[in-house]
Amino acid sequence: MITPLLAFSIVTAIGVAWTVSANSAASQQFASYHNGRWHFSLTAPADMKVETFDYADGGQQLSFANESDTEIFTVTAVPLLLNGYHAEPRRCTKRNIDQPDHLEIVNFTRTDLFKVWFTKNGVLYIVGASADQEPWLRNILKTWQFD
Repeated sequence: MITPLLAFSIVTAIGVAWTVSANSAASQQFASYHNGRWHFSLTAPADMKVETFDYADGGQQLSFANESDTEIFTVTAVPLLLNGYHAEPRRCTKRNIDQPDHLEIVNFTRTDLFKVWFTKNGVLYIVGASADQEPWLRNILKTWQFD
């Protein structure tokens, strides 16, 4: 059950680096993560570590995991190809299916993995986690913002 204090904490966590939320379960701290290369930010549990893996095609995978590896998700960002050439993320036209500054238009699959994919400014984003972590990941995706 969401209490007024929890709702306030979630809203506040979007714009503040560290915010404590309180509910009947154990309290958890949240941190705002910003990625300047791919122009997005999100709020996730503060104990998450982020590892990056660069792809030869210019893409990158960001792996978020807590210290006990019980909460894990990935964000993969890949420049879209237009006519065989990589599109510059900030020069892609609005003709492409594009997001507003927050997530509204997403595609998803649900098998043993929960994956969400969407585009913004010439970049394809794929966010994934195990299917049992879907509700948890959906709450993180609600905080996603584009620069």
